[in-house]
Amino acid sequence: MPLGEICTVKSLMSHGEYMEWAVGGDNVDLGLTGPDLNVFHVGDVLCDPERPIPVRSKFRAQILVFALPIPITKGFQVG
Repeated sequence: MPLGEICTVKSLMSHGEYMEWAVGGDNVDLGLTGPDLNVFHVGDVLCDPERPIPVRSKFRAQILVFALPIPITKGFQVG
């Protein structure tokens, strides 16, 4: 999403080990095949084409932050 490109996941890895599945929030490396895989960018979302993720303009989040050297203020960039 939102490109509408169809691809196939051929492999799934985390920390150098192959996995059979992952859940939302997991940091994984995907082996993909498809028409043009150079169209994907950081922040793109992969989902089942038969059950696409609903698009939202707003969402509510609870963020847990551990000790930071500076306070988080409006406009603080997370990197």
